[in-house]
Amino acid sequence: MAKIGALIEKLLKKAGIDTSTEELKPLFALDAEIADDTVSKVDKTLLTLDAAKNNSEIIKAIKATTLSGADSKLDELIAELGLQPSEDFLSNKNTYEKIAIVTKLANEAGKKAGGSGNKQTADEFAKKEADYNKQLKDLKDSLVAKENEFKNTRENDLTTFELKTILSGKNYIFPAEMDTNLKLSTALGAVQQELSKKGFTIKRTESGQLTIVNKEGQPAYSDNHEALEPNTFIDGALAQNKLLKINDATQQQSTASSGTVTTLAAGGNSKIVAELEAQLATMG
Repeated sequence: MAKIGALIEKLLKKAGIDTSTEELKPLFALDAEIADDTVSKVDKTLLTLDAAKNNSEIIKAIKATTLSGADSKLDELIAELGLQPSEDFLSNKNTYEKIAIVTKLANEAGKKAGGSGNKQTADEFAKKEADYNKQLKDLKDSLVAKENEFKNTRENDLTTFELKTILSGKNYIFPAEMDTNLKLSTALGAVQQELSKKGFTIKRTESGQLTIVNKEGQPAYSDNHEALEPNTFIDGALAQNKLLKINDATQQQSTASSGTVTTLAAGGNSKIVAELEAQLATMG
């Protein structure tokens, strides 16, 4: 049997999140036990971006989506051009390589038509060849776009997961019985609203760390010309919207109005911790 706190710490480390912060320690201290097979299932199901890129099942799913209909389109082009598919084409499973093969076949057929002495036939084939070469290029561009779309979606999901992980350690003013997901969605909306006002975006670096950038994709700075640190900005956004429960209400009001924030200590909201524990216990 494993401790839930240890599982949470392991998952956060797997996501590339700094687990040395004080606000996360109450989560790691949870001593409720969870079955080893459940821990194994959770660990294998939640993949990092690098692991997802190398997961055979995910790769198959991407190809099934992005390459759907591409091969049949190539077959249609060969039939319309009156080309004889080569053995390389028939045996090849790589769609990108098959596009190159069809392009080569079309070019060779065009040269033969051009040397037949029939100008009308050559002109017609040249026009048709240009049209189908464009279709082949558009098809390839579409496949690349779909693959990039998947990568961007995956990256956005990882960023949102990390943000929600950070937000789960805050001590909010919400009622104790309020749904945890609703609390996190409300807090996340407040953070995104403050980012939008400033024209900023939170994204992940190549090493997987969260960073705040401006519209040009460069590191963002505060009004005081100081580099913005994600956790500090998040605390400031929550304080600006008066969502945090702190001992001195005057401090929150002063912090929000000044636009600068000192890191607020997480209160370890017992209700949020209890609900996280219950959710993890049912994941098996």
